[in-house]
Amino acid sequence: MKLRSITFLLLIFCFFNSCDSNDCEAVVCVPDSTFNFELLDAENNNILDSGVITISDISIIDLANQSSIDFFRNDVDNSSIITVSSQSISSGRKTLSVTISNDQLFQLSVETVVTKGECCSVVQFSDFEIQEADFEFDDATGVYTFIWQ
Repeated sequence: MKLRSITFLLLIFCFFNSCDSNDCEAVVCVPDSTFNFELLDAENNNILDSGVITISDISIIDLANQSSIDFFRNDVDNSSIITVSSQSISSGRKTLSVTISNDQLFQLSVETVVTKGECCSVVQFSDFEIQEADFEFDDATGVYTFIWQ
C-alpha cells in the first residue's frame, strides 16, 4: 500500500513538474487589428475588381515621415478589399494619407498600442478617425466603403 502511495505521489509530481508555465506553443495569440476598406465607383462597382485601378495605383503614406505603410489586397465574398494591419504601423498616433494615382482619397488618423503578454505581443488600434471623405461602415463585415470618382 505504501508503495502505491509513493508511486502515485511520484506520478503527480512528475506530471506537475513537466508543465512549463512559459510554454507558449499551446497559446493562441489574438490577431492584430485590421482596417479594411473597399473602393467603389459611382455605380457601386468595385474598382479593383473591374480593373479601373490596380493595387499598385494605391499608396498609404505616414504623413509625419513620408514612409510607406504596408497593405494588401484581400478577396472577401467575391469582392476585393484593402487590408491594413495594425502591425504595419508603428505605435503611437499617426496620420496616414490614402491615395489612388497620387490623388488623396482620405486621411486616417490612427493610434496603435502594443500590448505585451508573456507569450504574445499584440498591436491594436486604440482610436482612429477617417477625415476628408464620405464613407459607409458595415458592422457585419467590418469593411469601410469609399466612393472614388
